[in-house]
Amino acid sequence: MNRALGEFHEAGLDPVPAPTNYLAHSNIEQAWVKYTPQAQYLEQTERYWHETLGTWWQKIRNLVSSK
Repeated sequence: MNRALGEFHEAGLDPVPAPTNYLAHSNIEQAWVKYTPQAQYLEQTERYWHETLGTWWQKIRNLVSSK
């Protein structure tokens, strides 16, 4: 969301953040199953890297375009 907000601010807009599709759960399990490999954890890691690399790309792009 921070990356999207930055894009909107650069375009001269003032958006109101409204997060959806929450990934956190209210009933957190503490069973041993939580610590076994599962496909959903790989998907969450992919989402993390997608956002992290997108943020880096945005910063580099802004740095290059400001020169």
